[in-house]
Amino acid sequence: MSRETLVRIWKKIGRADQPALGLEFFGSATFDHEILAERVHQWVMRQWTAFTISAHSCTALMIAFLIGPWINIQHTCKWGLTTLFACVVLLMNALVTWHLLQQDD
Repeated sequence: MSRETLVRIWKKIGRADQPALGLEFFGSATFDHEILAERVHQWVMRQWTAFTISAHSCTALMIAFLIGPWINIQHTCKWGLTTLFACVVLLMNALVTWHLLQQDD
């Protein structure tokens, strides 16, 4: 997060001192849990969960496809296409949720 954003958050959470470098997580977590409305906090958590699950699932599918031959599992066209389709869907979901979380509105 930018220095300007951290300073704004610092004021919102009621701190009179200037924020030190490295306290971004503390500031954002305190703001998220103490200042934001519960429904906004829940929305953010759902979006991050959707992003994380999609990104990790896609990564796991790619790893499985890459190491399959090393453990004597033959690649097939069906496996490759299924993996490709699933990764495209998962990556699209991850990108959409990332974009939603990055909006300034």
